[in-house]
Amino acid sequence: MPSLYKLFGGSNSAVKKLLLWRQGDEDERWAEKALESLIKKLKNQTDAITCLENVLFSKNSQSPCITIPRSLDGRLQILHRKGLPHVIYCRIFRWPDLQSQHEIRSLDHCQFSFSKSLSEVCINPYHYERIEASVPPPVLIPRTSEYCQNKAFNGLNNIGFQSQFINGINNTVPYSNTTNLGHIYIPENNSSSVYAAVPFVDDKNWCIISYFELMNQIGEIFKANTQAIIVDGYANPITTTGRFSLGALSNVRRTPESDAVLGHIGGGIQLFYNSGDVFVENVSSSSIFIQSVNLNCVKGFHSRAVVRVSTGTSIQVFYASEFAQILANKISFGYQSVNELTKQCDIYISFIKGWGTGYSRQDLTMCPCWLSMRLCTPLSWVDRVLSSIGSPKDPISSYT
Repeated sequence: MPSLYKLFGGSNSAVKKLLLWRQGDEDERWAEKALESLIKKLKNQTDAITCLENVLFSKNSQSPCITIPRSLDGRLQILHRKGLPHVIYCRIFRWPDLQSQHEIRSLDHCQFSFSKSLSEVCINPYHYERIEASVPPPVLIPRTSEYCQNKAFNGLNNIGFQSQFINGINNTVPYSNTTNLGHIYIPENNSSSVYAAVPFVDDKNWCIISYFELMNQIGEIFKANTQAIIVDGYANPITTTGRFSLGALSNVRRTPESDAVLGHIGGGIQLFYNSGDVFVENVSSSSIFIQSVNLNCVKGFHSRAVVRVSTGTSIQVFYASEFAQILANKISFGYQSVNELTKQCDIYISFIKGWGTGYSRQDLTMCPCWLSMRLCTPLSWVDRVLSSIGSPKDPISSYT
């Protein structure tokens, strides 16, 4: 209680009341500053603060929208942390473990949801709901090579896996002509006893990140073991959990161009992992450039396409369910075809400077500051599938 008394000592009465509804053990000073900012934005609206208090008391999802003005980049800065307003207040009042906008969605009747990109944003925490994580289904390996060649994959291929996907970065890719997508990939007229299931298993370190300047790797690899990761240009100690600060890495041979780009990375990017799906959000003041073979495959782009992501924009760079489909389809083509999917487990991100078609830099290694991300969970999945298939008839080497 003494800590609450001390906290309330410097807060107005409206903030005091709202703090009583705070969930979890979120940093008290940060929560107080976030609520002070909210009160300032609501004070000119008649009964808006009272309406918010009533919503928190009743937990009524049919309550009216409670809105604040949308900032230029859509984010709020609270102390030294920037975040989306609806995520900030849903985290304070409902879900203290909330990490990203990709974990929640607005209810249909919310008129000012963040996704509508209006001049006002609804921060009513009961106008949003949590999205349940969907774990990709296992892929099935025929237990005998003879069955594999003659029957099993004919059945698998008839399920209706689709290789064509719709374009548009923010669109959700629909499945079609596929049965039991939420369960095991198996033809209805075949017995599961002839298959060995290889399940999706989350890796403790879901990705490893390497930082490069031109052709040179700088510092040690960073192992991501938390759901949300920040990669920024500041000089925060590397030991900080969930944060990889590139400014803390020294390079005695750093070029002036790399030094300039590093100095402009600022808040950098935020990475978010959810049951295999991976999202990247650009929170720096400049564009970033991403190459993801999985994203390109899902969206129907050229496999080596580079996507420009503007500041304040979020993009999904790995689709776990679609990867499961592709993996299941590739099994019928043999070991080498499955092994090719390891390329979908690598993602490359360049800060500020792009490369490839339309740019003076034709190769990634010509970029001043860039990241290599290796996704451990899908890579491990491919490896276990390869182990189940068995060694290829023709040896694989670096020349094949």
